[in-house]
Amino acid sequence: MRKIANILLCTIFSLTLFGQERPGWIDENLRELKFSANAYFTGFTYRDVLSDKSLQDAIQKAKIDAQADLAKKIRVNILSKSQSNISAISANGQYRENESFLNQSTTETSAEVAGIKIESYYDSNTQLVYAFAYVEKDKLKSYYQTNISFIIKKIETAIKNAQQFAADGSKIKAKEAYEAIMPAFKELNFAQSLIIAIEGKESDEAQIPLSLSLQSQITQSIASLQAATVIYVKSTEMNLDKQVEILAPKLKAELAKIGCSFKSLPDESDYILNVKAYTRQGNSLNSMCFSYLDAEVSLIEQITGKEIYHNNFTDVKGAALDYERAGRKAFENAASQIVDKLKIIMIR
Repeated sequence: MRKIANILLCTIFSLTLFGQERPGWIDENLRELKFSANAYFTGFTYRDVLSDKSLQDAIQKAKIDAQADLAKKIRVNILSKSQSNISAISANGQYRENESFLNQSTTETSAEVAGIKIESYYDSNTQLVYAFAYVEKDKLKSYYQTNISFIIKKIETAIKNAQQFAADGSKIKAKEAYEAIMPAFKELNFAQSLIIAIEGKESDEAQIPLSLSLQSQITQSIASLQAATVIYVKSTEMNLDKQVEILAPKLKAELAKIGCSFKSLPDESDYILNVKAYTRQGNSLNSMCFSYLDAEVSLIEQITGKEIYHNNFTDVKGAALDYERAGRKAFENAASQIVDKLKIIMIR
């Protein structure tokens, strides 16, 4: 199991008591009576003032430790539910048993638990600082129910926008819109895991089946857009004033590896890839000849005529025993550079 990252706790109330009556929450029995596990998540700690630089330092560390103790209990509660089978929706829409959902939810690197309250108390007689963190489960549940609904609404809106881009023929924009909303599922999974931790079981309020269905829809849509990308390649390639065809075949072969296909007519394509490349004779050194290539590459969205990518590649060097072969080598070197740039555009 992956290492569980620390939960970042957001406190809304902090209170330190000096010289007042010893608070009841210091006593374990009284604490559990007033802040029962059925109604609260809690964290408790104490530390010796003499072990720290100052009283304020001890108080601050005690508060942090109390928060960490509360966070640990929430994580343990979440993980315990991962031992139960959580029903989820598979890619084909059928229910299946999924035990990985909650495990994934606990690997967030930075997640906030809202509504934490912290109290601390300094006992001058024993020189101990006590700290107590707590959050009411009902309030926590209400907060994250609202949060879940908000995130799902945001995801649904993003899907509609992506679908509109696809309908308009802007497949790259559609793909970008789908990918931009994917990080929202991490936040959603964390909120859902807290609801389950509070309920002790899969809850309708967590909306897990809907969220998994939306995530599956986005994943399939991205794959479909990638596989359906059709390109028409128009290239003008001159090697030392002689027409050649070196770049176009190499670009097609590499782009085909990421799911692109190619047509011989621009009207049958989603994108038009224009390539103009020329080599020129350079110098020679120790029987080695050098030629240099300049290329201009652009990618046009066929349905709108909009240029979505443009780049110039200059002074790409090739070396061989004669200038003609050196020029061909320059074409090969340029192909690698151009493919790397185009893959970023097509995959993202």
